[in-house]
Amino acid sequence: MRLFILCFLFLLFFAPSAPAYAACASPAGVAGDLIWNETAKRPSYCDGATWRNFWKENQSSNNIQTFGVGGISSCAVKNDGTLFCWGSNVTGVTGLGTTSGNTTTPTQIGTDTDWSSVSIGSSVVSGVACGVRGGAAYCWGSNGNGITGLGTTSGNTTTPTQVGTATNWSVLDVSLGQACGIRGGALYCWGWNGYGGTGLGTTSGNTTTPTQVGSATNWDFVSSGAYHVCGLRAGALYCWGNNTDGATGLGTLTGSQTTPAQVGTATDWSYLSAGSAQTCAIRNGALYCWGWNGSGATGLGTTSGNQTTPAQVGTATDWQTVIVGGDHTCGIRSGAMYCWGVNSYGGTGLGTTSGTQTTPAQVGTDTDWAYVETGGSNSCGMRGNARYCWGWNYTYSLGLGDATQRNSPTLGGATWGSYGVVSHGSGGSGPCTAPDGVAGDIIYNATHHVLQYCDGAVWHAVGPTLGSTGAGCANPAGVEGDIIFNTTHNKVQYCNGTGWHHVAPAF
Repeated sequence: MRLFILCFLFLLFFAPSAPAYAACASPAGVAGDLIWNETAKRPSYCDGATWRNFWKENQSSNNIQTFGVGGISSCAVKNDGTLFCWGSNVTGVTGLGTTSGNTTTPTQIGTDTDWSSVSIGSSVVSGVACGVRGGAAYCWGSNGNGITGLGTTSGNTTTPTQVGTATNWSVLDVSLGQACGIRGGALYCWGWNGYGGTGLGTTSGNTTTPTQVGSATNWDFVSSGAYHVCGLRAGALYCWGNNTDGATGLGTLTGSQTTPAQVGTATDWSYLSAGSAQTCAIRNGALYCWGWNGSGATGLGTTSGNQTTPAQVGTATDWQTVIVGGDHTCGIRSGAMYCWGVNSYGGTGLGTTSGTQTTPAQVGTDTDWAYVETGGSNSCGMRGNARYCWGWNYTYSLGLGDATQRNSPTLGGATWGSYGVVSHGSGGSGPCTAPDGVAGDIIYNATHHVLQYCDGAVWHAVGPTLGSTGAGCANPAGVEGDIIFNTTHNKVQYCNGTGWHHVAPAF
């Protein structure tokens, strides 16, 4: 199905069912209007107050998490919906049914082709992973502190096991402290309550199954750090958990925040990543970081003290994504990858193992990076169809077939599979191909089950690509390819057969 970006078409389909909202300005519009933003080279829609640009180039969409890189093990979802893991098998974190030895190269977990995301948290002695398959949550690895969400704190779960019966999970993120996820806009957390990382108002005991945090149903994104968690709701940033390093951004270094608390007053945050003792987030393309400066992972030019509130990193306003790891951080700007933090194990990819990089430094000269994920002291990323990994590798966590440390990105598979358009150009005025299209065209790609638009040069996916899909969507009912304006949350969404997906960054 193809929709052309013409305002009157969206008015025809959406305006009659939309309640009265305040108008958008520059240009004038009302809730549900859809226009072509020639400056941004992407579609925009009016949510009743602000024009919201569509995702571009799989720009760290809420539901796209292709890699889960841990300290000792890693997992990834290919674009055909298959799941692979590698590295240390300790506590069953690779999902291969064993807790001994190492898996030296990426190995497929089962035969399913409807995985859409994976997340992993691991240390030198333990690991846990969670992922979304067909909208259902699955976890495996150490059951300690109840982080698998399977109702137990003992033993290990060595293969992916469904958590509960819900099939509308959109986001899952797990660390060694706690796990959190979103379904139906509601936030759920579980695991160790110490430091208040579950957001459930307590620092005592463990929560062994997913438990709703508060009553809000407009959560868009959540990221679980070591002992703190941050999320996005209506464009506002919320954090909770351990304040000791300042990673909650709440202006304090003492105590624990046991429920979500808003960080500042801004309501235009679009993405965030919580790491071991730091957090970074993006607002209008600008990068902000805060927390412990000791590893240089905040990128603020110092290894001294703590940054207790969000501080802008440099002056660039073209950041597409950022991922905070254990001792380093990486991000992508206009297709170029930048990393910073501790160089000791090569995790920054800058070709050195000495010193600390305290501000973002470009890794190589390539400008076609589509994705990056950081672990404890290692990282992996995607360029086109190729998977690259680098850094600490003593448990084969890079998946390169050996245990040799790599200090710069090293090819791990040339045909790993693309996760959407990786051209980071600024669009054009010509046609798109395969299929044919022109700037402003929107189509539903039934092969990869994702909505796409043409920017005048290439097609851009606005959600996760899937190998297979389900029979339809619920709340409201819809079939694959349907596009609606959600008048409850004031968002344009499309149905990919398993769930409704927002077409723009979180707000």
